[in-house]
Amino acid sequence: MRIRVRQTWKDQISNPEKVSEILRSILSTESEIDRDKEHIWVLGLSTSNVIRYIDLVSLGTLDMTLCEPREVFRLAVMKGVKAIIVAHNHPLCRCRNKGCYAVCEFMPRARGIDQSPAEPSVVDAA
Repeated sequence: MRIRVRQTWKDQISNPEKVSEILRSILSTESEIDRDKEHIWVLGLSTSNVIRYIDLVSLGTLDMTLCEPREVFRLAVMKGVKAIIVAHNHPLCRCRNKGCYAVCEFMPRARGIDQSPAEPSVVDAA
């Protein structure tokens, strides 16, 4: 589900805190039931690190969500963005489970197509 990028979000993304602020804003507009579910978002960035799109690629349950690389990279390839940010929340706890570590390790390897280094960062959007 694509999320309309607000004008106030079109500043350059320079730190994880800015991403967290945007995702918290998105979560606040959702129903109370959906706020209690795990989400995976992909933010597509321009060459100047401005958000071109925000895509909710997976809406899960209370304690898990599923996502495949094709969902993460599909819109990025179609839109020809320079970089993506993959963000994930934990609605009821602040722990990072084995699944999160798997995503953090897998996504950089999956994007090895362009041979550029990945710089993972933890964004707290819960």
